[in-house]
Amino acid sequence: MDGIKILELTRVGPGAFCTMMLADMGAEVLKIEAPSSGNLAGSGASLGPEEARKLAANFSDRNKKSLTLNLKEPAGQSVLQDLAKGYYVLVEGFRPGVMKRLANSTPG
Repeated sequence: MDGIKILELTRVGPGAFCTMMLADMGAEVLKIEAPSSGNLAGSGASLGPEEARKLAANFSDRNKKSLTLNLKEPAGQSVLQDLAKGYYVLVEGFRPGVMKRLANSTPG
């Protein structure tokens, strides 16, 4: 998969696992993270529900690059649209309609 570029817009779950597997096989994965979510892969001694999610994110984020973008702002949407032009695959985990709104947004 060397040379394959994948843009990831997920947090955890099937999309993050899919891109982890592709990154393990040599794909270049760029994960876009929301500023409010922070890095879910933080550390912690206890394993409550939040810590378990962080551990899962740490596991699934291996071999990936990351970039923080605020997709609720026109500037972040513009950067995403420009980035997407250079990638072969986009993996997202949004509810229905969100990607359509992002694709149709016009930066101010």
